[in-house]
Amino acid sequence: MDVSITLDENLRVKRMWKGSWTFSIYNLYGRKNPYSVFYRKDASVQSTEKTQYSIYKLSIIGVPVPSITYNFKF
Repeated sequence: MDVSITLDENLRVKRMWKGSWTFSIYNLYGRKNPYSVFYRKDASVQSTEKTQYSIYKLSIIGVPVPSITYNFKF
């Protein structure tokens, strides 16, 4: 789950641009979601008729990631 909140700046009326701050957290639960799934031959099983494969997942980010962004429009 990702969450974010955006705060608009409306303090100065005669400003030439309009700005906003966005605070967000990606991967709030800290789950290790698979980025890629790979297959490799299972060397522990010796079978002459069939080749067995095992699955392993590559996870890039497994922790919550905070983010702060400032946006402005002319």
